[in-house]
Amino acid sequence: MGGCLLKSGQFAMTGTAALQPDTSSQAWADCLDIAQNLAGKTNPIGTCLWFCTNSYYNKVVSTENGVEKYKFGKNNPIPVVEKCIIGNHAFFRVDGY
Repeated sequence: MGGCLLKSGQFAMTGTAALQPDTSSQAWADCLDIAQNLAGKTNPIGTCLWFCTNSYYNKVVSTENGVEKYKFGKNNPIPVVEKCIIGNHAFFRVDGY
């Protein structure tokens, strides 16, 4: 879907990096904090189920009577009922989900 996943295995966890994470890094500390204190964290994307880059989102969305509609492949566009922009990514949920 769009320009998010461009390389084969981009999110694959292989090799020693996956088996031996840097437990002294800030990223590790941040992830550990989120995992241990999830109930106290806010979810910035609400109940959104999909995401893509903003540029891709803008290419496939049409607006009808002030309502954004997202087109999944060859299907008819579906009204977007929730959307959150974080950086260069659009997180969204469509009607019926």
